[in-house]
Amino acid sequence: MEREVLRRSILERLGSKVDEHQIEVNGLATHFLTAGKGTPLLLIHGSVDCGALSWYPILPTLARNFHVIVPDCPGYGESAKPHVTYDVPFYVQWLEAFLEAVGVTTAPLVGTSQGGAIALNFALHQPKQISRMVLINPAGLIHQYSVSVLRLVLRSLLQRFAPCRLFERWLEDYMLYDRSCLDDVFALVKRYEQRISALPEVQSLGALTRSLRITRALPVGQVQKIIQPTLLVCGEHDYIFPPNILKAIVPQFPNAQLQVVPQAGHALQIEKPSKLIEIALPFLMGMGANSSKAVSK
Repeated sequence: MEREVLRRSILERLGSKVDEHQIEVNGLATHFLTAGKGTPLLLIHGSVDCGALSWYPILPTLARNFHVIVPDCPGYGESAKPHVTYDVPFYVQWLEAFLEAVGVTTAPLVGTSQGGAIALNFALHQPKQISRMVLINPAGLIHQYSVSVLRLVLRSLLQRFAPCRLFERWLEDYMLYDRSCLDDVFALVKRYEQRISALPEVQSLGALTRSLRITRALPVGQVQKIIQPTLLVCGEHDYIFPPNILKAIVPQFPNAQLQVVPQAGHALQIEKPSKLIEIALPFLMGMGANSSKAVSK
């Protein structure tokens, strides 16, 4: 009950009409949010148990320009949490069925972190369904995890069994560079995520293997096959997927550009929402499609 109250309170504070839906996709209950009218725009969250609500800072602005569709991926948020192998084929098949269920034939897609890995793989398997992509600090491109990533994974495991204060410290240390962004809505989202994380079905999923299976890098040579105009955005101080590594990968894309956001960490949509909108919105609306292989800071 408290979880539902928290979720509704968060949605009410967004200042934009957001509708909640629940449908069955490939036999799985799938919860998703919609807001705005016009061209469909799909947002895919990262490996955070709050799921779709992690997009709260930029959802209202995007909804002024698009019909934004924001699912809780299976295993997260209010969607089903089955005991299955959470790997790339699982999420690609689920996403294809989800888009069919909501009547979307093609759309731009924004994915962050683990959601970026899902987006990359979906773009390879179903290229006609994705018109362009914005990938925010994306997983799925780095073949060798750094020590920081391994420490992050360890702390993500501890979060499920440790006091909330440890989770808060983990989040602020590894996800955020500028903590001045933490407001009352963030506090509500954090409380909501803690309630989700405490669910028995979440605790038994095995968060470590769930995330690592999805975030493995694409096989060598696959990046060259991603034909969609792609904008990669990363924080200057992202310790999980460092910008210097992404800079080396951008030339492998047929049509991609990279924007590095100064004074920012991994959770860009929370830490620098205005800057992210400034960078991503023109691209999503079709401006900047020909800025191939550009790198900017």
